[in-house]
Amino acid sequence: MGIKVDISGLVELRRQLVGMEAQYDEFCRKFLLQMGLRCLAIAKKQTPVDTGLLRGSWKIGQVRKVSGGLEIDIINPAEYASYLEHGHMTASRNTWVPGRFMLKLSLDQIEREMPARFHSAFEAWLKTI
Repeated sequence: MGIKVDISGLVELRRQLVGMEAQYDEFCRKFLLQMGLRCLAIAKKQTPVDTGLLRGSWKIGQVRKVSGGLEIDIINPAEYASYLEHGHMTASRNTWVPGRFMLKLSLDQIEREMPARFHSAFEAWLKTI
């Protein structure tokens, strides 16, 4: 006398979970890109304008997978961007010009917002699957 167990439901659940894993990866990539774009917009607003070159030079890279997660670059390749960000000595070397921390302040704001934004986006994503 044998016992029959129908595991077709478990097989289907496994198939759905495997599909969700790929969808979750795409969700995370899109979410990080959105946060990167938000950070970029905040950094641009924080950037002082003289000629507009510095503000217009902000760039965002592609989301890429790294060990332990995903990352995205936000850069400003303008020659003097790092001096304005972190501060610098004047040419006469007698005065320190404090940094404006356009990117640092933007990243700090994004880090504060990210948990709530992720929670909200994740709940909305779950409703779509």
